[in-house]
Amino acid sequence: MIELKDLTFSYLKSDGTKVSETPQLNNVNFRINAGEFVLVCGQIGRAHV
Repeated sequence: MIELKDLTFSYLKSDGTKVSETPQLNNVNFRINAGEFVLVCGQIGRAHV
C-alpha cells in the first residue's frame, strides 16, 4: 500500500522564492492498495517562472 496524507507542493523560482502564494497541490490525500493500478496525468510543462 502507498498512502499520502496532507501533501502540499509549491514550485520554486531559481532564487528559492515561491512562484505563487497558492500551492500547486494543497493537502492532497490518497491511498493505493495492493493490486491497484493508478495513472496520474496532467498538463505537461514547467511552471512559468
